[in-house]
Amino acid sequence: MSFELITIPCLSDNYAFILFNNKSRSALLVDAPEAEPINNVLNQNNLNLEKIFITHHHSDHVDGLEKILQNRKAITIGAEADIHRLPRLDQYVAAGDTISFENQTGDIFDEIVSPSATY
Repeated sequence: MSFELITIPCLSDNYAFILFNNKSRSALLVDAPEAEPINNVLNQNNLNLEKIFITHHHSDHVDGLEKILQNRKAITIGAEADIHRLPRLDQYVAAGDTISFENQTGDIFDEIVSPSATY
């Protein structure tokens, strides 16, 4: 099974990511900052959006979600800890859970960053 990753520039300073299976054309979107560039990439590459994983509640990660879903029936996934700040999603996950896509699984983790951490 062969996968590709497409990085999509969104807004003026952000990105979304699409992971897709080359053979089945099934796609997983990570974050939805802006609908138009994401929809363009999905259409241009003939991808079937199956899942959308939202990493956190900030508007520059969720603002495009509604317009992306207008013509697609993807399963939406996000953090249970952010349930009060996220739009309504299909599935909520917490640290220790797993998500799957195209027979691959990924572990959900929640890393707390100390206020004194340097970036």
